[in-house]
Amino acid sequence: MLILPPIWASHFKNEKEAFDFFMNQKGEVFRSQKNRKTVRFNYLGAPYFIKIHHAIGWKEILKNWISLKKPVISARQEWEALKKLEKLGIPSLEPVALGEKGYNPATKQSFIITKELSPHCSLVDLFQKNFNFSYKIQLIKKVALLAQQLHEQGMNHRDFYLCHFVVKTDVPFDEGSKIYLMDLHRAQIRKYVPKRWLIKDLSGLYFSAMEIRLSFRDCLRFLKVYRGKKLKIILKEETKFLNQIRKRAVKLYEHSYPKTLA
Repeated sequence: MLILPPIWASHFKNEKEAFDFFMNQKGEVFRSQKNRKTVRFNYLGAPYFIKIHHAIGWKEILKNWISLKKPVISARQEWEALKKLEKLGIPSLEPVALGEKGYNPATKQSFIITKELSPHCSLVDLFQKNFNFSYKIQLIKKVALLAQQLHEQGMNHRDFYLCHFVVKTDVPFDEGSKIYLMDLHRAQIRKYVPKRWLIKDLSGLYFSAMEIRLSFRDCLRFLKVYRGKKLKIILKEETKFLNQIRKRAVKLYEHSYPKTLA
């Protein structure tokens, strides 16, 4: 399967030539893992990012299923997530092209190309800068509303950390500014998000808040907007759910910063 803009497709004799061209694309490597690589490159005078997925093998697939995790075997998962966000009006990267080769999940190869979003800054960096109180409140509210909409529409991110939220830095930040959600290669889409995955997403955000020393009051501000209820009601009705989120976040923090809590 190959999805390309018509102008791009016109430069190749056939789909195989186009697929091989992009799978072997050279450029500035931003991230490289065992079976996946993200590269910034220029094509026809414009900058793009390509995420290349190589075969992961049956061993990796079985390891994920044994752990009750859905393995990432194709860039199609991120393509579908980006298209879903586009439909919902949630800002993210703009998908441009998708390529997928093979039917065997263990040997499948694929890529996804998105437009470059530049210049931008992650919320981790932004929250650690000195800015006024109202600015921080706006950021927390926007993250909470984005999370609320995402989960209500049956999507969970699986890597829901503040480093995957960014804002553009070439325009002043105000109430109308957008927060963009990134890195959706592990995102899942269902009719509704199971409790297990809500806990994972929200504990990821709580962990991020702990990392950058956001206050407990800031977390309550997020919770009030995310749930759309008065805090008194949330704390009374959802004690068990909130404790599960906190315990998972603390466990992750202890694993990431063992010396801090020693």
